[in-house]
Amino acid sequence: MHLLADWLHVNANSYDRINDLFNAGRSKFSVGLGYDYALSRSLSAGIQAKYFHLLDKATPITQQDVRSNGINLFATFNYFF
Repeated sequence: MHLLADWLHVNANSYDRINDLFNAGRSKFSVGLGYDYALSRSLSAGIQAKYFHLLDKATPITQQDVRSNGINLFATFNYFF
């Protein structure tokens, strides 16, 4: 079992290459738990669950800060040759 934490901060007027726009600022923090299990010497599985809080600063389109909360779930299967 392991703990997970992520933090992202983007300053105002940074360029977002994925969405092709300038944003007014963004902050995201997430925290969660993960668990990995070895099924055999060559096969393992894992699962992670994280809660996140996202804040996008106001833009001319939104005209107010936008706050979002949610949960990310992630599962893995690894095979080692």
